[in-house]
Amino acid sequence: MTTVGLCQLNKTYSRTEAVINLNLEVASGEMVALLGPSGCGKTTTMRMVAGLLAPSSGDIRFDGRSVLKTPAERRDAVMVFQKHLLFPHLSVAENVGFGLKMRGVTHNERRRLVEAMLDRVRLSGFGNRRPNELSSGQQQRVALARALVVDPKVLLLDEPLSNLDANLRLEMRRLIRSLQQELKITAIFVTHDHEEAVMLADRVALMMEGKLLQFDEPRSFYDRPRIAAVARFFRNENLLPGEKRGATVCTSLGTIFAPQATGVADGDVLVTVRPEQVGIVQTIGPNCVSADVKAVTYMGTHNLVEAMVGGQIWSIAAPPDLVPIPGSRVILRLPESHVWLMPTNVA
Repeated sequence: MTTVGLCQLNKTYSRTEAVINLNLEVASGEMVALLGPSGCGKTTTMRMVAGLLAPSSGDIRFDGRSVLKTPAERRDAVMVFQKHLLFPHLSVAENVGFGLKMRGVTHNERRRLVEAMLDRVRLSGFGNRRPNELSSGQQQRVALARALVVDPKVLLLDEPLSNLDANLRLEMRRLIRSLQQELKITAIFVTHDHEEAVMLADRVALMMEGKLLQFDEPRSFYDRPRIAAVARFFRNENLLPGEKRGATVCTSLGTIFAPQATGVADGDVLVTVRPEQVGIVQTIGPNCVSADVKAVTYMGTHNLVEAMVGGQIWSIAAPPDLVPIPGSRVILRLPESHVWLMPTNVA
């Protein structure tokens, strides 16, 4: 297994800074997601790790040793792309075994390794087929098998599931995660889908405009976002300005208790509670605020209630049998254990 370290990594195109002072440490056998919107620098970062792009400055280290002078073909970091890039004139088995052939592995050993890998990706018996005889999901499994069969130090996945439909994406997520854990391979994957990142990754690196905003376990992005931009990316627009004084926050709608936010300095803050943690109650009490209902949308498992709170629209995931009337006023309870505070000096 291999550790991957990105140290003060920068990439500049002409006058555009694609990646800015990126520091990241991927532990041996860990799967990390590079998450963010289009143009945030995540794919550029992955291509630098693979050796397909040279950084403008900084270092990339495998097991503590710089690989900047190691060419891509000798870096032992294999990349699976968004497009399958299979050889149409070769069979499935020949596609999977291509890297082994280039490494001089004997025919019999190649055959053994390829058959074992096809079994792992649930394609036993497909070895003689051509890529055009496969579904998109099967083609992606062939591409994954081709990457894994050479036993690389690092597996790199560049939005490999974006071309698949919802059901196939879910199936492939499970397969990729199970293979990564079984083989204990260090893996980095790029995605713009926060649900995919949470499902697959041990830790998530959220990037925006070339900068790393937060590198954390998936749960922390929901429960403990560092800044408002992180909360918004994870679909939490529930923000209320206030002034923190000890364990309380004074807001325009009253005092909010936030005992768990001990690491946040006193002063101006943003109060946030995720939509699924906000309660709608009948009587006002501690940590309650009033809100005007603007819209209610049935979502199957819950009703999405949009309500005006302190001049901003909040979202509340209400039980399906609770249907507030648009235009009515409701009381929202913000449970102390789920109130989180963020600084206001960063957007």
